[in-house]
Amino acid sequence: MTAFTDVYDRALVVMQDYKLDNLANTNYDAFLIFMKGLLENGIPFFNCCLNSLDYQDIEEQEIDDEGQEVTVINTYFIADLSRKEISILAMCIVYEWFKRDVNDATQYRQKLSTRDFKTESSYQSLQKRSEYLDKMKEQICQEIQNYQVDHMDELYSMYGGL
Repeated sequence: MTAFTDVYDRALVVMQDYKLDNLANTNYDAFLIFMKGLLENGIPFFNCCLNSLDYQDIEEQEIDDEGQEVTVINTYFIADLSRKEISILAMCIVYEWFKRDVNDATQYRQKLSTRDFKTESSYQSLQKRSEYLDKMKEQICQEIQNYQVDHMDELYSMYGGL
């Protein structure tokens, strides 16, 4: 079984966000819930994974900072994922995180007229972010296609002929 936190760790190498760092430091449970949401949104994007992307929550006993035994709920994929599969899922988390940022920026557009919005430097910034988001999606699609090519025989036997 592969822990969701393994995928989070891979994604966090790329993600630089002081708000996310602050959330992890002040309320780690909320941080895990947020990251789980990003991963759950990204999982359907990787719909051709050889391993099952089904997951389950498992109660486990851990020792907290004060040395007390506590019950925590950790989420695991039911399969052991390869490094490549973890990497693709991490890319999906980063994409979902950045998409959230771009979508948030569009919220204030409604408060400005179209003419004002276009003259603001925020318009250019949003446009660049949207273009970058598109490139991220293309990169994920390319990684998934490379994965499919590398495992063509297994995929063919799983899904049969064309």
